Amino acid sequence: MHPKTRCLTLIALVLLFVSAPAADAQAPAHTVVYYFPDSVGENTGEIVDRYQRWIDEELAPALGYELKVRYFSRMKDLEDYVELNRGLGTPPLFGALHAEVAMEKRTRWGLALGAYPVTRDGARNNTISVVVRRDSTLASLADMRGKTLIGAEYWGADAARFERLAFASQVRLSELAELKLCPSSSSAVMGVYFRSADAGLVSSRVFDIMESRTSAIWQNLKVIHQSSPMAIGALVFFSGTGEGDRKIIVERAVRGHKTPSGKSWLDYVHLDHLVAGDWTDLFAAADLQPRAEKAP
Repeated sequence: MHPKTRCLTLIALVLLFVSAPAADAQAPAHTVVYYFPDSVGENTGEIVDRYQRWIDEELAPALGYELKVRYFSRMKDLEDYVELNRGLGTPPLFGALHAEVAMEKRTRWGLALGAYPVTRDGARNNTISVVVRRDSTLASLADMRGKTLIGAEYWGADAARFERLAFASQVRLSELAELKLCPSSSSAVMGVYFRSADAGLVSSRVFDIMESRTSAIWQNLKVIHQSSPMAIGALVFFSGTGEGDRKIIVERAVRGHKTPSGKSWLDYVHLDHLVAGDWTDLFAAADLQPRAEKAP
């Protein structure tokens, strides 16, 4: 072989070797986002571990690829992550979100509802209560005007829905002295207990759990109003998720309570099972008709 030809052949072989993928290289894991901040007494790391275990054992084998759960305790972090990855063309595969967030973001993020959770007593919704200290002079919603209210940050996204669900449209946010936003219902309870706000919003699901675990706190609190029903949570798909994968995910999700890993996660977050549904079902669970959607 001519020396020049031999040299070119060697260079070509080197380039081929360098550019070839490693035999054990794996495609990057698809992302699942998890934002459901109303947990009481549970370790968030344990929540993620149990959810990831169900995905690893039941979902990933059926889909044929790896999935990685990313947990968010703050709305801003979730929004930043989703917006960044949508811009890069790599949106999450699906998300387990608080229902209020799912309903608010459904248009902007191109979300499709796959399923929603049901509580242990068979309810597909729950309510929120306005709680105050037992020594407070506040006795009704009418007394809230000019007062400070603390509530989970996911309520800050849609004032109209907030006013209807939380206050039955009897009080407007503009009539409050201040609306303080915090990570979760349990944080709102502590805000009222330690007098950093006059009243707080607490979901009935969290209310029942905290009442049984922290009696000393609840002995010093009282409920002055209970809301209309609201949905609990939602399993939603982002726009890049194919129909075939959506079908597999929903099928595995609705029978998750029948598997050891799925039941382990559901029990830990005080839910019973998931039901397949669409946006009409979720809005019905929230006792609210869909409002006009905002443009992205």
